[in-house]
Amino acid sequence: MEVDGNEIILNVNDVGYQVIVGEHTLSKMACSVGEVAEFVIYTGVKEDEIKLYGFETFLDRKIFLMLLTVNGVGPKAALSIIDQMEPTQVLFAIQQNDSRPFLNVSGIGKKTAQRIIVDLQGKADQLIGENDFSSMNTVYQTSGDADFRDGNLLKDAISALSNLGFTPREAEKVVKKHLSPGMTLDEIIRKSLGELRK
Repeated sequence: MEVDGNEIILNVNDVGYQVIVGEHTLSKMACSVGEVAEFVIYTGVKEDEIKLYGFETFLDRKIFLMLLTVNGVGPKAALSIIDQMEPTQVLFAIQQNDSRPFLNVSGIGKKTAQRIIVDLQGKADQLIGENDFSSMNTVYQTSGDADFRDGNLLKDAISALSNLGFTPREAEKVVKKHLSPGMTLDEIIRKSLGELRK
């Protein structure tokens, strides 16, 4: 594998494939020249070109394809959203009719962000229903407050709520209130949002 910015060359059976990957995704997957890497691929076909886009997970690709159905959102913008937001942040922002998190993504303006919310409401609900987000995050099996404070689930929930426009302080307070052993990130965010939006 060779890396050039957000493009990589994958050597598959001695055939090189140029794949466009988000910079954050490349960094997170610690991709470097000469190493073996696996990506979920989407092939974008136009009359004059064929481009390959690489993702870390199948859910990332599903959300990318969902974003492409929005008028005014092309592959570049959709990839930026996938690269700069977590899947749960994208889906829950749409579900909660909150366009603010998308405004933090480079290249996404207010009108586009609002269009994403309006156009993808039902599709986001469907993806949330189809996916068990507990597989993407650590689930607590203990009840100690120190474990809650330091665990990945608490941090992920606070991060998701912060990206939805709430302060980390108020997010942490509500998440700790609702967090209990065995809960998934999906459940935590739903309960916390219900209280924060009252």
